[in-house]
Amino acid sequence: MSTMALVPAAFVRDGTWDEAERLEKESAGLDPKDFDAAMARQEEALLGILAGFSDEDLLHGATEMPWGTPCRKGEGLVNMVLKCLVAYRMQLFLYAKGAGNHDLGPADCWVGVSPKKPPAASS
Repeated sequence: MSTMALVPAAFVRDGTWDEAERLEKESAGLDPKDFDAAMARQEEALLGILAGFSDEDLLHGATEMPWGTPCRKGEGLVNMVLKCLVAYRMQLFLYAKGAGNHDLGPADCWVGVSPKKPPAASS
């Protein structure tokens, strides 16, 4: 998970999967206690990749999906990066909910924060 956004983003940027092996090797020995930091590094690296695209690149630059279907770079980023991030977020939410965390609600899944509870009525 700590490379799942970077690998396809690097592919859209570079046109090759060459970066994948290095990124996956780096994450192979990841200790669970370091997961948060690894996800933060992925976010920072992903923002760096995205900053390198111009509007022209995103709208008109050609890339392809992993199975060979041609698409524009912006479409490839949405389909290979954004949709996967959303799917993993939902999956983790469902695992946490299924594991007995009944306090989680829809806002935790869709917004990432618990809604504020209204203050208790005073008597």
